[in-house]
Amino acid sequence: MSVRISRPVDGSRRKYKEWGPGNPLWESRVLGLFPKQSQDALISLAWLEAAQQRQPAAASTTEPVFAGLDVAGPGDAETVVVIRRGNDVVEIRSITADDARGEVLATLLPYQRQLQLVTVDGVGIGWYLFAHLGEVFPVQGVNVGIPAFDRERFVNLKAELYWSLRTRFESGDLGGLTDAKTRAQLASLRYRHNARGQVVIESKEEARKRGVKSPDRAEAMMLAFSPDMRIFGDDDDDEEDYRVHISPY
Repeated sequence: MSVRISRPVDGSRRKYKEWGPGNPLWESRVLGLFPKQSQDALISLAWLEAAQQRQPAAASTTEPVFAGLDVAGPGDAETVVVIRRGNDVVEIRSITADDARGEVLATLLPYQRQLQLVTVDGVGIGWYLFAHLGEVFPVQGVNVGIPAFDRERFVNLKAELYWSLRTRFESGDLGGLTDAKTRAQLASLRYRHNARGQVVIESKEEARKRGVKSPDRAEAMMLAFSPDMRIFGDDDDDEEDYRVHISPY
């Protein structure tokens, strides 16, 4: 017996391409089904919906602003900038240009007086934007693949920073998250505990096997809500074990 699989039409086609058939937001928003989310989801749909509905606080000209930047690698679609003020998402900007430097600068410059810190994954291609932005803004370039500060709980810095973001969502303080694609990517994140009991975030390679694209916007969110790691320094002098590079700005 053959089974016919219907394809999305009209406005649904774009969301099908962005979210994929297994994403809980696709199931709930487009198909009208009760959303299914894996028990190992990092951030629950309820928390994401609350962050969407919570209105940001009134804009302040004195409160500091922070930004996170995820740089698109070869074959990836987006370089993403997330700007936040406190626990409120102020702006999410996606850039598809091969050379994103000009558009990233144009996005950040209106916030220059309040911009306290830009956090960039400064490994690989991200290093070039770290160096470029460091001429204008205070920037920390982090290596999320190295050991965490709390090595007993987290397998690497990426797991530690994502867990910190999860805690903000769980507390119900985060607001202004109106971008549906960002919420969809955050909803798709999964975690597990390894044999040592450490938190491990599902790798991009593992996610691709189940049809999930690179979570560029989720990564930028994680970086935007990262702490200022310039104050911590390193545990030793091993240059390969750095956590953060600091711009000369």
